[in-house]
Amino acid sequence: MKHIARLSACLLSLALLLGFSSCATQGETAPTGMMIASCAGADYRLYVPNTWVLNTSYGVSGAYRDLERQSTVSVNRYPITEELRAEMNEAMPGEGKNPEEMADRIGWFAEQYCQAPVRERALDRKLDFVEDECIPFTLDGVNARQYRYSGLVNGTTLQFRQIIAERDEAFYVFTFTATTEMYEMYARDVDTMLTYFLFADPYVPYDYAKQLDDGADAPAGMKAAFGDDVAYCLYVPESWEILMDDAIYGARVASDGTSVSVVPYMPMDVEQISVQEYFDRSRELMVEMAGEDGFELISDTEKVNLGERQATVYEFRMRVGGTTYRYRQYIAAYKSMIYCLTYTAQESAYDAHLEELNSIVEAFAFR
Repeated sequence: MKHIARLSACLLSLALLLGFSSCATQGETAPTGMMIASCAGADYRLYVPNTWVLNTSYGVSGAYRDLERQSTVSVNRYPITEELRAEMNEAMPGEGKNPEEMADRIGWFAEQYCQAPVRERALDRKLDFVEDECIPFTLDGVNARQYRYSGLVNGTTLQFRQIIAERDEAFYVFTFTATTEMYEMYARDVDTMLTYFLFADPYVPYDYAKQLDDGADAPAGMKAAFGDDVAYCLYVPESWEILMDDAIYGARVASDGTSVSVVPYMPMDVEQISVQEYFDRSRELMVEMAGEDGFELISDTEKVNLGERQATVYEFRMRVGGTTYRYRQYIAAYKSMIYCLTYTAQESAYDAHLEELNSIVEAFAFR
């Protein structure tokens, strides 16, 4: 269970490190007044109102309504792996595929994989269920079940609405998490999201259309590599190329591919992690992908200012596709988000742009 929970968070760093970018548009359109909140490759469509803010850059479909007050929606797909199947068989020996038994499987999954992480953080491990809202549900024609409960987490009562369906050897979990005030305020928005939710072919997103800041406040010799949709200012040397086709803001040196980029990570639901925990999760997945011999941590003790926040600096090497890359990451917490600025270069080019990197870090600011 813990491995599955960690994986979605780690996808953020993996996508950044391996340089994944969005694919070409398929010409899809969302319902009027809504936008697609599905991550690339998702075999479903989550639509949210235009008044929400998309939060899909780290491999989980979702959005939030207010950065300061808990109000998030997300959809996660959990494949039924051999490990998960073995757990279910042990808990429910001999279960089959009729509707009642599938409902039991959903109930078991809800308790073990959806409610247990919340219970672990709730005061006295107590969750209060709204029994008349814990009912059978239909998600795009697929039999599902709705769960409605609340818990006191870190001094705040959080409300949860989860819809869980089993389809094509996977569990799909729609989650709305909010403070009591925000839950009541945006419950109708969530009803609309569920009405329009549908299962579909894997999603190929539109090219990310960046609207860059005009750069009026850029330091001499630098230009803006950010837009109004992020809570930071990233400036890069004028000679660097801005990554216009990626879903994250960044830039590169055309001659050798050295790059810098920034990825925000907003912990979903009740997850609260430190900068060190964030990096540890990323490292675990990187080691899994590159192997123990393909990843080398060089340094993780240096502290520097990133904007007005203190960042921890992580330096490491990783072998990707037969090539060794050197990385320098600046990771800091700001409001309810974690921000990771990453400098990536082939080993031979790493030192060549460190002065420029220092200027990028010095000019970086939160807003």
